[in-house]
Amino acid sequence: DALSKALSHHLPSLSSDTIHHLCSIPPCFQPQQNSVSSQGKLTPYAFFIAFHGTLTLAFKGWTTTLSHAKSLLNNQLQHVLLPENLGTKWPKTTLGVLRENVLLSEDQLRDILAMLLLLNENLLPSSSSSDGERICDLDLVVYNKRSLQPPLFLRYKFEIAEQEGDDTLDFSSSALVDKILAEPNDFKPYFQQVNNISRREDFYFAECPPEATIVHFITSAPLLQKIREFQAEIDKKFPGLYVWMPLDCLHISVRAVNPIIHS
Repeated sequence: DALSKALSHHLPSLSSDTIHHLCSIPPCFQPQQNSVSSQGKLTPYAFFIAFHGTLTLAFKGWTTTLSHAKSLLNNQLQHVLLPENLGTKWPKTTLGVLRENVLLSEDQLRDILAMLLLLNENLLPSSSSSDGERICDLDLVVYNKRSLQPPLFLRYKFEIAEQEGDDTLDFSSSALVDKILAEPNDFKPYFQQVNNISRREDFYFAECPPEATIVHFITSAPLLQKIREFQAEIDKKFPGLYVWMPLDCLHISVRAVNPIIHS
């Protein structure tokens, strides 16, 4: 079919078995007869500076519905893809990255962390589900820029319709988010990870060999407005330090498509 042909064309290194499993993803998310559509809504939780110095918006956690959807994905793909990496185990969107070769001093990092605490209080004071991002569809994307800037080689959308789960938080997911957000408490190793320069501007914006991922693109107007305000405040306090992801490229990564390579 069209999806199989597109994957074969843009990712010729994929095995026919991997392509078959990827093409079988959309049907496993289709609503069953008489089912009730129940998608997950993610609630914004905190602006955070993650490893490599990237500025992110972390959500409170995957909902039970979305955790179930991710389990479906992992079960469907476990024989053809490498195990899920940490980056998609906690829901977040990358907002901005440090310019190439920038190294932060300890004082700069502490200043940024203090600024983020203030912005969390002002922009995310008591985020409710009304501020959140409803995830009712996912995109299988083939790209050659990790920022997912167009043109994309492939963007194949499929809907999520589940009978299991609801908008309640998955406990293990929210616990992982809290654990990651607490990393600055152990400042020395955290500072070293923030200053790892392997993922600066070029990593996201320079062209790379075609890769694939499964994501959800952010569409919530209230959430995008908060992100605009956040970016403006950071630029005012730390001018020229960060390069921002285009708003129409902002996404939540759900599952990387890293195929198992058989020797």
